[in-house]
Amino acid sequence: MARLTLQDFLQLGEEQQYSCQYLYDHILHSPSICHALDIPANATCSTTDDSVQELDISDDSSLILGYDRYFMPLLELLKDVQIPINAMELTGLDWFNVANRASFRSALSSFPHISTLNLTSIKCSKYDIKALVSSMPTLTRLVFEDNQVNEYDVEVIHVPRGMSDLSVGELQSNLQGPELSRFSVTFSEGEFTILDLFAGCDSPASLRALDRLEIRGGNAGVVCDDAMVHRIRAFLSLLEFPLDDFSCGHFQIESSCLLNLGNVKSVSITIRLSNDPAETNAAVAWWTSNINVIPTVNRLIAVLIELEIDMDSLSSGSTPEWNQDIWAAFDQVLCRRDISLHRLVFRVRPLWELPSEGYNYGPIMYWLCVHCLPKTRALYRSVFKLLDDLDKKVTMPWMLIRKQYTHHNRTYHAYCVRNVEDSESEKLDAFPDDDKQSSDSSSTTPPPIQPHETVFC
Repeated sequence: MARLTLQDFLQLGEEQQYSCQYLYDHILHSPSICHALDIPANATCSTTDDSVQELDISDDSSLILGYDRYFMPLLELLKDVQIPINAMELTGLDWFNVANRASFRSALSSFPHISTLNLTSIKCSKYDIKALVSSMPTLTRLVFEDNQVNEYDVEVIHVPRGMSDLSVGELQSNLQGPELSRFSVTFSEGEFTILDLFAGCDSPASLRALDRLEIRGGNAGVVCDDAMVHRIRAFLSLLEFPLDDFSCGHFQIESSCLLNLGNVKSVSITIRLSNDPAETNAAVAWWTSNINVIPTVNRLIAVLIELEIDMDSLSSGSTPEWNQDIWAAFDQVLCRRDISLHRLVFRVRPLWELPSEGYNYGPIMYWLCVHCLPKTRALYRSVFKLLDDLDKKVTMPWMLIRKQYTHHNRTYHAYCVRNVEDSESEKLDAFPDDDKQSSDSSSTTPPPIQPHETVFC
Protein backbone atom coordinates (compact mmCIF):
# COMPACT_ATOMS: atom_id res chain seq x y z
CA MET A 1 0.00 0.00 0.00
CA ALA A 2 1.23 3.51 -0.85
CA ARG A 3 2.42 5.65 2.01
CA LEU A 4 -0.24 7.90 3.50
CA THR A 5 0.13 11.66 3.25
CA LEU A 6 -1.59 14.64 4.84
CA GLN A 7 -4.16 14.70 2.03
CA ASP A 8 -5.48 11.29 3.09
CA PHE A 9 -6.50 12.79 6.44
CA LEU A 10 -8.17 15.94 5.10
CA GLN A 11 -11.29 14.35 3.58
CA LEU A 12 -13.57 12.77 6.17
CA GLY A 13 -17.12 11.52 5.81
CA GLU A 14 -18.77 10.89 2.45
CA GLU A 15 -15.58 11.13 0.35
CA GLN A 16 -13.35 9.43 2.89
CA GLN A 17 -10.89 6.89 1.43
CA TYR A 18 -9.67 5.22 4.62
CA SER A 19 -11.68 4.52 7.76
CA CYS A 20 -11.23 6.68 10.83
CA GLN A 21 -9.98 3.61 12.71
CA TYR A 22 -7.31 2.93 10.08
CA LEU A 23 -6.12 6.56 10.07
CA TYR A 24 -6.12 6.69 13.86
CA ASP A 25 -4.13 3.45 14.20
CA HIS A 26 -1.70 4.62 11.50
CA ILE A 27 -0.80 7.70 13.55
CA LEU A 28 -0.50 5.76 16.80
CA HIS A 29 1.89 3.23 15.26
CA SER A 30 4.09 5.81 13.52
CA PRO A 31 7.33 7.17 15.01
CA SER A 32 5.84 10.68 15.04
CA ILE A 33 2.80 12.62 13.88
CA CYS A 34 4.87 14.27 11.14
CA HIS A 35 6.09 10.89 9.90
CA ALA A 36 2.53 9.54 9.87
CA LEU A 37 1.25 12.43 7.74
CA ASP A 38 4.44 12.77 5.66
CA ILE A 39 4.95 16.43 6.57
CA PRO A 40 8.09 18.35 7.62
CA ALA A 41 8.71 18.55 11.34
CA ASN A 42 8.28 21.95 13.00
CA ALA A 43 7.39 23.64 9.70
CA THR A 44 5.69 27.04 9.80
CA CYS A 45 1.97 26.90 9.07
CA SER A 46 1.19 29.34 6.26
CA THR A 47 -2.10 31.24 6.17
CA THR A 48 -1.91 32.51 2.58
CA ASP A 49 -4.62 31.65 0.08
CA ASP A 50 -2.23 29.75 -2.20
CA SER A 51 -1.18 27.30 0.53
CA VAL A 52 -4.52 26.20 1.97
CA GLN A 53 -4.67 22.85 3.73
CA GLU A 54 -8.40 22.39 4.32
CA LEU A 55 -9.97 19.77 6.54
CA ASP A 56 -13.19 18.88 4.71
CA ILE A 57 -15.77 17.01 6.81
CA SER A 58 -18.90 16.21 4.80
CA ASP A 59 -21.57 13.95 6.26
CA ASP A 60 -25.27 14.39 5.55
CA SER A 61 -27.14 14.27 8.88
CA SER A 62 -24.02 12.81 10.56
CA LEU A 63 -25.04 9.33 9.40
CA ILE A 64 -21.42 8.22 8.90
CA LEU A 65 -19.40 10.02 11.55
CA GLY A 66 -21.98 10.69 14.26
CA TYR A 67 -21.50 7.28 15.87
CA ASP A 68 -18.00 6.43 14.62
CA ARG A 69 -16.04 5.95 17.85
CA TYR A 70 -12.71 6.67 16.12
CA PHE A 71 -13.78 9.95 14.46
CA MET A 72 -13.41 12.20 17.50
CA PRO A 73 -10.11 10.66 18.73
CA LEU A 74 -8.74 11.10 15.20
CA LEU A 75 -9.63 14.80 15.22
CA GLU A 76 -7.87 15.24 18.56
CA LEU A 77 -4.67 13.88 16.99
CA LEU A 78 -5.04 16.20 13.97
CA LYS A 79 -4.99 19.25 16.28
CA ASP A 80 -1.25 18.83 16.82
CA VAL A 81 0.42 22.21 16.38
CA GLN A 82 2.83 20.72 13.83
CA ILE A 83 0.01 19.85 11.38
CA PRO A 84 -0.55 22.76 8.92
CA ILE A 85 -4.35 22.56 8.71
CA ASN A 86 -5.38 26.20 8.19
CA ALA A 87 -8.95 25.89 6.88
CA MET A 88 -12.01 23.82 7.76
CA GLU A 89 -15.26 23.11 5.92
CA LEU A 90 -18.14 21.37 7.67
CA THR A 91 -21.00 20.22 5.43
CA GLY A 92 -24.26 18.46 6.29
CA LEU A 93 -23.43 17.65 9.92
CA ASP A 94 -26.35 17.24 12.31
CA TRP A 95 -25.06 17.95 15.80
CA PHE A 96 -28.26 16.53 17.28
CA ASN A 97 -27.67 13.14 15.64
CA VAL A 98 -24.40 12.15 17.32
CA ALA A 99 -23.51 9.85 20.20
CA ASN A 100 -22.37 12.68 22.48
CA ARG A 101 -22.93 16.33 21.56
CA ALA A 102 -20.45 17.74 24.04
CA SER A 103 -17.68 15.43 22.84
CA PHE A 104 -18.61 16.06 19.21
CA ARG A 105 -18.43 19.83 19.75
CA SER A 106 -15.12 19.54 21.56
CA ALA A 107 -13.60 17.37 18.82
CA LEU A 108 -14.38 19.96 16.13
CA SER A 109 -13.08 22.86 18.21
CA SER A 110 -9.65 24.30 19.06
CA PHE A 111 -7.71 23.66 15.87
CA PRO A 112 -4.70 25.98 16.36
CA HIS A 113 -4.14 27.30 12.81
CA ILE A 114 -7.63 27.64 11.30
CA SER A 115 -8.03 30.99 9.50
CA THR A 116 -11.06 30.10 7.33
CA LEU A 117 -14.16 28.27 8.56
CA ASN A 118 -17.04 27.33 6.23
CA LEU A 119 -20.27 25.90 7.66
CA THR A 120 -22.75 24.60 5.08
CA SER A 121 -26.12 22.88 5.65
CA ILE A 122 -25.40 22.00 9.27
CA LYS A 123 -27.91 21.62 12.12
CA CYS A 124 -26.80 22.81 15.54
CA SER A 125 -27.58 25.29 18.29
CA LYS A 126 -26.40 28.84 18.79
CA TYR A 127 -24.24 27.60 21.64
CA ASP A 128 -22.51 25.10 19.33
CA ILE A 129 -21.59 27.95 16.95
CA LYS A 130 -20.37 30.12 19.79
CA ALA A 131 -18.16 27.37 21.23
CA LEU A 132 -16.73 26.42 17.83
CA VAL A 133 -15.86 29.94 16.65
CA SER A 134 -14.49 31.21 19.95
CA SER A 135 -12.11 28.22 20.16
CA MET A 136 -10.15 29.20 17.03
CA PRO A 137 -7.82 32.11 17.88
CA THR A 138 -6.44 32.59 14.34
CA LEU A 139 -9.83 32.65 12.60
CA THR A 140 -10.30 35.59 10.20
CA ARG A 141 -12.86 34.37 7.63
CA LEU A 142 -16.21 32.90 8.59
CA VAL A 143 -18.77 31.68 6.04
CA PHE A 144 -22.29 30.39 6.81
CA GLU A 145 -24.49 28.91 4.10
CA ASP A 146 -27.96 27.38 4.42
CA ASN A 147 -27.64 26.32 8.06
CA GLN A 148 -30.33 25.58 10.64
CA VAL A 149 -29.25 27.07 13.94
CA ASN A 150 -31.54 26.70 16.93
CA GLU A 151 -31.93 29.77 19.11
CA TYR A 152 -32.26 27.95 22.41
CA ASP A 153 -30.23 25.21 24.04
CA VAL A 154 -30.09 23.45 27.37
CA GLU A 155 -26.72 25.11 27.87
CA VAL A 156 -27.70 28.69 28.69
CA ILE A 157 -25.31 31.55 28.07
CA HIS A 158 -25.40 34.23 30.78
CA VAL A 159 -24.44 37.75 29.73
CA PRO A 160 -22.25 39.47 32.37
CA ARG A 161 -23.97 42.26 34.28
CA GLY A 162 -23.37 45.69 32.80
CA MET A 163 -22.40 44.52 29.29
CA SER A 164 -25.55 46.03 27.80
CA ASP A 165 -24.47 49.48 29.01
CA LEU A 166 -21.21 49.48 27.04
CA SER A 167 -20.67 51.43 23.83
CA VAL A 168 -20.13 49.59 20.54
CA GLY A 169 -16.38 50.15 20.74
CA GLU A 170 -16.15 48.99 24.35
CA LEU A 171 -18.34 45.97 23.63
CA GLN A 172 -16.19 44.86 20.69
CA SER A 173 -12.97 45.43 22.64
CA ASN A 174 -14.21 43.22 25.50
CA LEU A 175 -14.92 40.24 23.24
CA GLN A 176 -12.48 37.37 23.82
CA GLY A 177 -12.81 35.51 20.51
CA PRO A 178 -10.98 35.92 17.20
CA GLU A 179 -11.08 39.15 15.19
CA LEU A 180 -12.75 38.56 11.83
CA SER A 181 -11.90 40.27 8.55
CA ARG A 182 -14.60 38.57 6.47
CA PHE A 183 -18.10 37.46 7.47
CA SER A 184 -20.51 35.84 5.02
CA VAL A 185 -23.97 34.42 5.66
CA THR A 186 -26.43 32.95 3.15
CA PHE A 187 -30.02 32.19 4.19
CA SER A 188 -32.45 29.64 2.81
CA GLU A 189 -35.34 30.15 5.21
CA GLY A 190 -34.59 33.61 6.58
CA GLU A 191 -33.29 32.45 9.95
CA PHE A 192 -31.83 35.31 12.00
CA THR A 193 -30.09 33.41 14.81
CA ILE A 194 -26.59 33.79 13.36
CA LEU A 195 -26.97 37.52 12.77
CA ASP A 196 -28.33 38.03 16.27
CA LEU A 197 -25.48 36.04 17.82
CA PHE A 198 -22.63 37.93 16.15
CA ALA A 199 -24.25 41.35 16.57
CA GLY A 200 -24.93 40.72 20.26
CA CYS A 201 -22.92 41.20 23.43
CA ASP A 202 -22.15 37.47 23.62
CA SER A 203 -20.65 37.30 20.12
CA PRO A 204 -17.90 34.66 19.81
CA ALA A 205 -15.82 36.97 17.58
CA SER A 206 -15.07 40.66 17.12
CA LEU A 207 -16.32 42.40 13.98
CA ARG A 208 -14.86 45.86 14.58
CA ALA A 209 -12.11 45.45 11.94
CA LEU A 210 -14.25 43.65 9.37
CA ASP A 211 -13.15 44.20 5.75
CA ARG A 212 -15.90 42.33 3.93
CA LEU A 213 -19.52 41.57 4.82
CA GLU A 214 -21.80 39.38 2.69
CA ILE A 215 -25.47 38.83 3.52
CA ARG A 216 -27.45 37.02 0.84
CA GLY A 217 -30.54 34.91 0.28
CA GLY A 218 -30.02 31.29 -0.71
CA ASN A 219 -33.02 31.15 -3.05
CA ALA A 220 -35.53 33.44 -4.69
CA GLY A 221 -38.09 33.06 -1.89
CA VAL A 222 -36.03 34.52 0.97
CA VAL A 223 -37.69 37.73 2.14
CA CYS A 224 -35.81 40.84 3.21
CA ASP A 225 -38.30 42.49 5.56
CA ASP A 226 -37.97 45.16 8.25
CA ALA A 227 -36.56 42.64 10.74
CA MET A 228 -33.81 41.63 8.31
CA VAL A 229 -32.90 45.25 7.55
CA HIS A 230 -32.67 46.10 11.26
CA ARG A 231 -30.29 43.17 11.77
CA ILE A 232 -28.07 44.25 8.87
CA ARG A 233 -28.01 47.78 10.26
CA ALA A 234 -26.95 46.36 13.62
CA PHE A 235 -24.04 44.61 11.93
CA LEU A 236 -22.92 47.76 10.13
CA SER A 237 -23.09 49.77 13.36
CA LEU A 238 -20.46 47.50 14.96
CA LEU A 239 -17.70 48.59 12.60
CA GLU A 240 -15.04 50.94 13.94
CA PHE A 241 -13.34 51.28 10.54
CA PRO A 242 -14.76 51.78 7.02
CA LEU A 243 -15.98 48.53 5.48
CA ASP A 244 -14.10 47.72 2.27
CA ASP A 245 -16.88 45.68 0.68
CA PHE A 246 -20.54 45.08 1.51
CA SER A 247 -22.43 42.55 -0.61
CA CYS A 248 -26.19 42.11 -0.36
CA GLY A 249 -28.73 40.46 -2.63
CA HIS A 250 -30.87 37.49 -3.67
CA PHE A 251 -33.70 38.73 -1.48
CA GLN A 252 -37.36 39.40 -2.16
CA ILE A 253 -37.60 42.98 -0.92
CA GLU A 254 -40.56 43.62 1.40
CA SER A 255 -39.22 46.47 3.51
CA SER A 256 -39.37 50.25 3.55
CA CYS A 257 -36.52 50.46 6.07
CA LEU A 258 -33.13 51.48 4.72
CA LEU A 259 -29.50 50.59 5.37
CA ASN A 260 -26.76 52.85 6.75
CA LEU A 261 -24.10 52.77 4.02
CA GLY A 262 -22.19 55.93 4.88
CA ASN A 263 -19.22 53.97 6.28
CA VAL A 264 -18.96 51.53 3.36
CA LYS A 265 -16.36 51.89 0.60
CA SER A 266 -17.74 49.43 -1.95
CA VAL A 267 -21.28 48.09 -2.31
CA SER A 268 -22.16 44.98 -4.32
CA ILE A 269 -25.84 44.74 -5.24
CA THR A 270 -27.63 41.76 -6.79
CA ILE A 271 -30.95 42.30 -8.55
CA ARG A 272 -32.93 39.42 -10.04
CA LEU A 273 -34.32 40.04 -13.52
CA SER A 274 -37.40 37.93 -14.22
CA ASN A 275 -40.78 38.17 -15.89
CA ASP A 276 -42.24 39.27 -12.54
CA PRO A 277 -42.01 43.07 -12.84
CA ALA A 278 -43.22 43.66 -9.27
CA GLU A 279 -40.27 41.78 -7.73
CA THR A 280 -37.66 43.44 -9.95
CA ASN A 281 -39.17 46.91 -9.58
CA ALA A 282 -39.32 46.57 -5.77
CA ALA A 283 -35.63 45.67 -5.62
CA VAL A 284 -34.60 48.55 -7.90
CA ALA A 285 -36.75 51.05 -5.97
CA TRP A 286 -35.34 49.88 -2.61
CA TRP A 287 -31.73 50.22 -3.71
CA THR A 288 -32.55 53.62 -5.21
CA SER A 289 -33.75 54.77 -1.79
CA ASN A 290 -30.68 53.31 -0.05
CA ILE A 291 -28.27 55.16 -2.33
CA ASN A 292 -30.33 58.33 -2.10
CA VAL A 293 -30.03 58.52 1.72
CA ILE A 294 -26.26 58.03 1.82
CA PRO A 295 -24.96 61.16 3.58
CA THR A 296 -22.99 63.82 1.75
CA VAL A 297 -19.92 62.94 3.80
CA ASN A 298 -19.41 59.27 3.01
CA ARG A 299 -16.80 56.64 2.14
CA LEU A 300 -18.44 55.16 -0.95
CA ILE A 301 -16.11 54.94 -3.96
CA ALA A 302 -17.32 51.87 -5.87
CA VAL A 303 -20.58 50.12 -6.73
CA LEU A 304 -20.94 46.72 -8.38
CA ILE A 305 -24.42 45.87 -9.62
CA GLU A 306 -25.05 42.28 -10.67
CA LEU A 307 -28.20 41.84 -12.73
CA GLU A 308 -28.98 38.12 -12.69
CA ILE A 309 -31.34 36.80 -15.35
CA ASP A 310 -33.86 34.14 -14.35
CA MET A 311 -33.78 32.24 -17.63
CA ASP A 312 -36.55 29.90 -16.46
CA SER A 313 -39.04 32.77 -16.42
CA LEU A 314 -37.49 35.28 -18.84
CA SER A 315 -37.35 33.61 -22.22
CA SER A 316 -34.40 33.99 -24.55
CA GLY A 317 -34.51 37.12 -26.70
CA SER A 318 -37.46 38.64 -24.83
CA THR A 319 -37.84 42.35 -24.15
CA PRO A 320 -38.24 43.35 -20.48
CA GLU A 321 -41.47 44.94 -19.23
CA TRP A 322 -40.09 46.59 -16.10
CA ASN A 323 -41.14 50.07 -14.98
CA GLN A 324 -38.91 52.49 -16.87
CA ASP A 325 -39.64 55.35 -14.43
CA ILE A 326 -38.25 53.29 -11.54
CA TRP A 327 -35.10 52.55 -13.52
CA ALA A 328 -34.82 56.24 -14.46
CA ALA A 329 -34.82 57.13 -10.75
CA PHE A 330 -32.15 54.48 -10.16
CA ASP A 331 -30.11 55.95 -13.01
CA GLN A 332 -30.46 59.45 -11.56
CA VAL A 333 -29.46 58.56 -7.99
CA LEU A 334 -26.35 56.73 -9.19
CA CYS A 335 -25.22 60.05 -10.64
CA ARG A 336 -25.22 61.90 -7.30
CA ARG A 337 -22.31 64.34 -7.45
CA ASP A 338 -21.60 64.17 -3.71
CA ILE A 339 -20.93 60.42 -3.81
CA SER A 340 -17.92 60.69 -6.16
CA LEU A 341 -17.75 57.11 -7.31
CA HIS A 342 -14.44 55.98 -8.74
CA ARG A 343 -15.92 52.88 -10.31
CA LEU A 344 -19.38 51.69 -11.26
CA VAL A 345 -19.67 48.28 -12.87
CA PHE A 346 -22.67 46.33 -14.14
CA ARG A 347 -22.70 42.60 -14.66
CA VAL A 348 -25.45 40.71 -16.46
CA ARG A 349 -25.27 36.98 -15.82
CA PRO A 350 -27.42 33.87 -15.39
CA LEU A 351 -29.26 33.39 -12.10
CA TRP A 352 -27.81 30.68 -9.82
CA GLU A 353 -25.22 29.84 -12.50
CA LEU A 354 -27.85 28.15 -14.66
CA PRO A 355 -26.66 26.93 -18.08
CA SER A 356 -26.97 29.76 -20.61
CA GLU A 357 -25.90 28.09 -23.85
CA GLY A 358 -27.94 29.52 -26.71
CA TYR A 359 -29.60 32.18 -24.55
CA ASN A 360 -29.99 35.55 -26.32
CA TYR A 361 -29.06 38.34 -23.91
CA GLY A 362 -29.18 41.03 -26.61
CA PRO A 363 -32.59 42.66 -25.95
CA ILE A 364 -32.00 42.80 -22.18
CA MET A 365 -28.52 44.28 -22.53
CA TYR A 366 -29.72 46.82 -25.08
CA TRP A 367 -32.75 47.79 -22.98
CA LEU A 368 -30.69 48.34 -19.84
CA CYS A 369 -27.98 50.28 -21.61
CA VAL A 370 -30.08 52.56 -23.79
CA HIS A 371 -33.38 52.96 -21.96
CA CYS A 372 -32.61 52.45 -18.26
CA LEU A 373 -29.14 53.75 -17.45
CA PRO A 374 -28.06 56.37 -20.04
CA LYS A 375 -26.92 58.98 -17.47
CA THR A 376 -24.93 56.45 -15.51
CA ARG A 377 -23.18 55.26 -18.66
CA ALA A 378 -22.32 58.82 -19.62
CA LEU A 379 -21.07 59.96 -16.21
CA TYR A 380 -19.13 56.91 -15.06
CA ARG A 381 -18.18 55.15 -18.29
CA SER A 382 -19.71 52.04 -16.80
CA VAL A 383 -18.65 48.70 -18.23
CA PHE A 384 -21.52 46.33 -18.91
CA LYS A 385 -20.00 42.87 -18.57
CA LEU A 386 -22.10 40.12 -20.07
CA LEU A 387 -21.06 36.82 -18.50
CA ASP A 388 -22.16 33.38 -19.67
CA ASP A 389 -22.44 30.25 -17.55
CA LEU A 390 -18.66 29.77 -17.85
CA ASP A 391 -18.06 33.29 -16.53
CA LYS A 392 -16.71 34.43 -19.90
CA LYS A 393 -17.36 37.86 -21.38
CA VAL A 394 -19.68 38.17 -24.37
CA THR A 395 -19.48 41.23 -26.65
CA MET A 396 -22.70 42.35 -28.37
CA PRO A 397 -22.66 43.76 -31.95
CA TRP A 398 -24.55 46.91 -30.96
CA MET A 399 -21.61 48.00 -28.79
CA LEU A 400 -20.27 49.62 -31.98
CA ILE A 401 -21.05 53.31 -31.47
CA ARG A 402 -20.92 56.61 -33.34
CA LYS A 403 -19.14 59.52 -31.62
CA GLN A 404 -19.08 63.19 -32.61
CA TYR A 405 -16.21 65.59 -31.87
CA THR A 406 -14.67 68.79 -33.29
CA HIS A 407 -11.09 69.41 -34.48
CA HIS A 408 -9.73 72.45 -36.37
CA ASN A 409 -13.25 73.91 -36.60
CA ARG A 410 -14.56 70.80 -38.28
CA THR A 411 -17.04 68.28 -36.89
CA TYR A 412 -16.15 64.58 -37.14
CA HIS A 413 -17.94 61.32 -36.42
CA ALA A 414 -15.95 58.27 -35.35
CA TYR A 415 -17.10 54.70 -35.01
CA CYS A 416 -15.65 53.14 -31.89
CA VAL A 417 -16.10 50.03 -29.86
CA ARG A 418 -15.71 49.85 -26.13
CA ASN A 419 -13.11 47.40 -24.92
CA VAL A 420 -15.11 45.53 -22.26
CA GLU A 421 -11.92 44.25 -20.64
CA ASP A 422 -10.29 47.57 -19.69
CA SER A 423 -13.02 50.17 -20.30
CA GLU A 424 -11.01 51.92 -23.04
CA SER A 425 -12.16 53.03 -26.49
CA GLU A 426 -10.43 52.04 -29.70
CA LYS A 427 -10.77 54.20 -32.84
CA LEU A 428 -11.91 52.33 -35.93
CA ASP A 429 -12.60 55.11 -38.42
CA ALA A 430 -13.30 58.83 -38.56
CA PHE A 431 -14.58 61.25 -41.17
CA PRO A 432 -15.73 64.91 -41.32
CA ASP A 433 -19.39 65.68 -40.81
CA ASP A 434 -19.88 67.44 -44.18
CA ASP A 435 -19.63 65.68 -47.52
CA LYS A 436 -18.15 68.66 -49.41
CA GLN A 437 -14.46 69.00 -48.56
CA SER A 438 -11.90 71.47 -49.87
CA SER A 439 -8.96 70.21 -51.87
CA ASP A 440 -6.73 70.16 -48.82
CA SER A 441 -9.26 68.75 -46.40
CA SER A 442 -8.40 65.19 -47.31
CA SER A 443 -5.05 65.67 -45.65
CA THR A 444 -6.63 66.78 -42.41
CA THR A 445 -6.02 64.15 -39.75
CA PRO A 446 -8.77 63.89 -37.16
CA PRO A 447 -7.66 63.81 -33.55
CA PRO A 448 -7.40 60.43 -31.83
CA ILE A 449 -10.18 59.39 -29.51
CA GLN A 450 -8.88 59.47 -25.96
CA PRO A 451 -9.23 56.26 -23.96
CA HIS A 452 -10.77 58.13 -21.03
CA GLU A 453 -13.56 59.71 -23.06
CA THR A 454 -17.15 58.72 -22.39
CA VAL A 455 -18.63 56.21 -24.81
CA PHE A 456 -22.37 56.03 -25.39
CA CYS A 457 -24.35 53.07 -26.65
